[in-house]
Amino acid sequence: MSDDTLMRIRQRLLDGMVEFMELDEQEPGYDCGYAQGEIDACFEIIDTYIRSIADNSDSSRPKILSIIQSVVEKLNSLNNSCNGCLIETDQREDLCELILFAARRAGLETDDDVTEKWREW
Repeated sequence: MSDDTLMRIRQRLLDGMVEFMELDEQEPGYDCGYAQGEIDACFEIIDTYIRSIADNSDSSRPKILSIIQSVVEKLNSLNNSCNGCLIETDQREDLCELILFAARRAGLETDDDVTEKWREW
């Protein structure tokens, strides 16, 4: 898989979050629970993770897991600030795919979802 795959996952995640938020604007009385600022914060976290894991010269399992733990905990905090509304099922699946794809490219050898032990979403 390539950088294109990573960017496709990222774009799918962004599109889903924006689409769900835009329903808020179209449906009277509907509140998705987050706004563009939370989406921007989410993608700042994701983009920092992508750069961090790609730039990591220590491809040891403990170091990669530490980077994963950090991104998951930041996403937990952001999602909690939105009362759990930012990361729903589709977003969770895309985030896990993105995180694990980038980790495998950095040298993590696993078929397991290593995000589960820290993930609250």
